[in-house]
Amino acid sequence: VVELYAKRKEMLHEKKIQIGSLASNFLECPEERILNLEKMVKLVDSNQQESIQLSVQKLAAASVLEVLKDVTPGYRIFQHDTGDKLKKETLRLQKYESGLLKSYKSFLLKLEKRIGVFKKSSSKLSPVEVKQSEFYLSCMCQLLVAHPHFNFATNILHAITPILDSAHVAARETVKQTVAEVLKGDMRG
Repeated sequence: VVELYAKRKEMLHEKKIQIGSLASNFLECPEERILNLEKMVKLVDSNQQESIQLSVQKLAAASVLEVLKDVTPGYRIFQHDTGDKLKKETLRLQKYESGLLKSYKSFLLKLEKRIGVFKKSSSKLSPVEVKQSEFYLSCMCQLLVAHPHFNFATNILHAITPILDSAHVAARETVKQTVAEVLKGDMRG
């Protein structure tokens, strides 16, 4: 038993280092290292050894959340047609923005799949599954609060609003607080 625990601890430590290095490497130069963000997003639902799978997925989601909160601009990104002649710098920025949108969307889809349990009328979930889903819901809500005007804010709202009718009290409360915070901070009317 002690050997299994030590092995689990060692594997988890290796994954923490991998996730941390991907995040810090990306943050050093986001425009050039967008692939690191994509790798972190893949870890959110990747298959790992069973003893560390939930922990790795949760660590990856928390890391992606913090990275996205840090690098997401406060404005909408518009897709540009690639037929125009552009400067290298502009092309690099467009490639980065496109990669950021792709990773953001992929992350949201993974989160949305995980919070779907709250939308079902009667689901028998273990306490671990409920806690995991609450965590992923919290990630989605934090992204919405941090960047209410970014491209996928409406998608997040559509994903979390049905949870206001959920039987899970904690999930309902999280969504209620998020929507209230977003509406309070909305200066557009």
